[in-house]
Amino acid sequence: MSIKTTHAGHGGIDPGVVGNERKEAEVARLYNNKIVQLIGATNTTDDSAVSVNDNLNKIVAKVNAIPGNDDWNLSIHLNAATPVAAGVEVFAYSKDAAGMAKAAEVSVKLAAISGIPNRGAKVGDGLFVIKNTKGICC
Repeated sequence: MSIKTTHAGHGGIDPGVVGNERKEAEVARLYNNKIVQLIGATNTTDDSAVSVNDNLNKIVAKVNAIPGNDDWNLSIHLNAATPVAAGVEVFAYSKDAAGMAKAAEVSVKLAAISGIPNRGAKVGDGLFVIKNTKGICC
């Protein structure tokens, strides 16, 4: 399996979380652009949304429009929480054992690369992009 699509979360009217004078959407795009450059995945980021729902629906439509897209789909987000909750988390669909295993593997690698704590693979069944895209999302 390979990573077919990757997108930076939020966009358009939705900046995501704002902290340390940075917007989540901007920082996520830096990471996403690097991933696209390194592995050649299709960038399914949306920057034209007029609402959160519009953003989510546009991302899902872009991901699902990729022919043969039944492999890995990345959704890049950054969250703000208390210092106790800081670290890398990777979400996947709970009923997909391979997806959960891949999420755990990716989480370990991201934590090692970034030097921040590994919070591990998490169940993301309720997340809109995971629920509504083909393939495996983390």
